[in-house]
Amino acid sequence: MMNKIKFTSLSLLLAGVLTLTSCSSWGVPGAAKDALRRDFPNAERVEWDKQDNGLFEAEFFNAGIKTKVLYSPEGVAEFSEDTLRFTLLPEVVKKQVRQYFPAQEIEDIYRRTDAEGNVCYAVEIGDVERLFAEDGRYIGPFDALAPQTIPTPLDTVSSVVDTVQL
Repeated sequence: MMNKIKFTSLSLLLAGVLTLTSCSSWGVPGAAKDALRRDFPNAERVEWDKQDNGLFEAEFFNAGIKTKVLYSPEGVAEFSEDTLRFTLLPEVVKKQVRQYFPAQEIEDIYRRTDAEGNVCYAVEIGDVERLFAEDGRYIGPFDALAPQTIPTPLDTVSSVVDTVQL
């Protein structure tokens, strides 16, 4: 009986230690942690990971939305991604998704923001992420092998100008 109690106590202690270390912010620069507190004061269940590129990924829930942010060691937000439901997409993006992919099942939806504040939406349909600009414009499928950029309003203007000149 005593061995069973010791084993149970040891198991609970070990589980607690493992939980603490998996969610730990040890090794994360103070500037990154401060930036997260500043940018997302209501962040809950924060987990940090160091990326191979030297950035620090904070994964957490913010107002019920699963969010990931990549911070530089200096505390600059380089990229963020929110996992959304279809109902949270802007109406113009919903309309385009329905137009381009009627009756197809949507797996996941992400709102992605780069360091300059440019936003795009990635809608996973089947095994392919389809990218949409903030204004609803369909950009195309995400290509993991090609560099991806989030279109800016200036890109939209230049594409209109190119079309008019043709």
